[in-house]
Amino acid sequence: MSKPLEQASAVVLGCCALVVTLLLVRRELFTDPAQAPAPTPVLHEADWEELGRRGVTVGDSTAPVQVVVFSDYACPFCFQLDRDLTALREEEPGAIRVVFRHYPNSDLHPGAKLAALGAECAADLGRFSRLHTLLFEHFNADREGSVLARPELVQMSVRAGVVDTGQFSRCLDSPRAAEAVLRDSAEAVERRISGTPLVFVNARRIDGAVPRDALRRILREERQSNAAK
Repeated sequence: MSKPLEQASAVVLGCCALVVTLLLVRRELFTDPAQAPAPTPVLHEADWEELGRRGVTVGDSTAPVQVVVFSDYACPFCFQLDRDLTALREEEPGAIRVVFRHYPNSDLHPGAKLAALGAECAADLGRFSRLHTLLFEHFNADREGSVLARPELVQMSVRAGVVDTGQFSRCLDSPRAAEAVLRDSAEAVERRISGTPLVFVNARRIDGAVPRDALRRILREERQSNAAK
């Protein structure tokens, strides 16, 4: 092969590699959550009960199935998972308790950490669930949007039912809220969680997005397993 032809071939191969890389990145960032591939559950998380001792719990604390979610408010797959979990809790009242843990990716989502702080402070004031929903809706209304300004967050807290915005604002600056978010993120790193969402259904670890039907099946299997004990 002549030298010019070798050089041309190298350029073509390099361009092909770049195109493949860009397509993979685009798929990661813009894939519809409903079309995401089903992950494989791992059934060996021995200390799964400890995971639910921290975080914000929604649902009956005595429910037989514990679902722990490490999440980022600006993550579209996390938004879809949250909607699915809400629907599944409504299908089987009292069967599931969901524990929310924070793992904001501030490099990709500049407003995600502030959102996590806001959720922690709303929990302190008894307004977690509503602000939790508003935060997901804010970030996921526009796939390009990943910014959250502090005044905007305070306004959202009022919509969520927070009466004392001064107390809410002070909480945003408090060591307690920052430590809660940092603690969750540190545990995520310790458990080698590389992205969000990450779900633990009792002892089952599920990395990545999971279709609602698959999640429903796993939840029912766990209920049946607990009932048989």
